[in-house]
Amino acid sequence: MKNFTLSFFSILCIAVCSAQNVGINQTSPLMPLHVSANDSAVLLLQNKQAFNTNISTSLYFSTGANYTGAIRTIGQNTTDARLGLFTFATGLVSNLKERLSILDNGNVGIGLINPSVKLEVAGTTKTTDLIITGSGLQYDVAKKGAGGNIVFEKGHKGLGLNYIISLYGIFPSSGSGSPSYTQQIVGEVRLFAGTYAPAGWAFCNGQLLSIASNEALFNLVGTTYGGDGISTFALPDLRGAVPVGPGTPSNGASWTQGEISN
Repeated sequence: MKNFTLSFFSILCIAVCSAQNVGINQTSPLMPLHVSANDSAVLLLQNKQAFNTNISTSLYFSTGANYTGAIRTIGQNTTDARLGLFTFATGLVSNLKERLSILDNGNVGIGLINPSVKLEVAGTTKTTDLIITGSGLQYDVAKKGAGGNIVFEKGHKGLGLNYIISLYGIFPSSGSGSPSYTQQIVGEVRLFAGTYAPAGWAFCNGQLLSIASNEALFNLVGTTYGGDGISTFALPDLRGAVPVGPGTPSNGASWTQGEISN
């Protein structure tokens, strides 16, 4: 029995070791190791340590003397793990860098391992088209134009104009059925192509004004845009910004009066 066993494994070793390609459940292997199965469970990598924080199971790739990448599952705690994609040509496994991380909740991080949203990128991104969908609607935020430049589909191309706000004028009536004004109204905002603010107007640059000198305007805007409400209040700051209407439109993107997007 011992002689048979030794002879059997000797023959098996000769057959496997001398073969150029080895097949497992595959009679015509196409690679040095070719594994086949009739379902999705083709290969299992198991770490027998108890599942916990930083306990990992890894598949490494190397070329020559360098490790060039890895796919690794890493415990986040006793119940959750993340899937990491590692790259970097290095002679030490510990120098591999985690470039892409996918959490159990589906959040994906590029350049960070704990993304807080569905896709979070640490660094600069570049895209040809940017489309946002919601409530069954599609919003083309930015698209690549014929000349290769990004153009805005919703809105307009950038053009530097000054927003100005009226400091004086007719104080508007509240409620519906207001009269039709033919003169400027205190607090109205306009676009102005000049390089200076006309008399009775001021640039919307977020500057502080004296309440005592601008009581009518303060009674309209209060401290919505800043100021201490005692001696000063602030004008809206529309430098490099686009005004939007407050409220909640059909797409659900709510704005409150005076809110600023970052």
